[in-house]
Amino acid sequence: MSTMNTSFPLFDTLLQKCEKFDIQNFTYDEQMDLCSKISEMDAQSQEIIYVIIRFYDIFIEKNKSEALPYRPKLNKNGIKFELNNLPFQLQYMLLQFVKMHFEKCREDEERQKKLFSL
Repeated sequence: MSTMNTSFPLFDTLLQKCEKFDIQNFTYDEQMDLCSKISEMDAQSQEIIYVIIRFYDIFIEKNKSEALPYRPKLNKNGIKFELNNLPFQLQYMLLQFVKMHFEKCREDEERQKKLFSL
């Protein structure tokens, strides 16, 4: 897979992290952890997930349709994607994003603790 440059640097970074993606190493537990962590995220972070999904559909799947990709369900809280409807590579990209997000949250929390302990 060659390096792709879109107008969305986060997507490019996640795609690079997946260049050596091996589906055999993506476990059921990781998939369940991904679902759990996404549900814990704030609305803005969940919107970023939607953008990643849409970018994947446009740039990797080459889908030009304006329809929502991967058969999502619309409910009172917004759009819900079934993980099993997403390509494994995209699932792995989302897992990498979730890990990055929670790592940044942890770092921000530690930084705040240090500021208040001075």
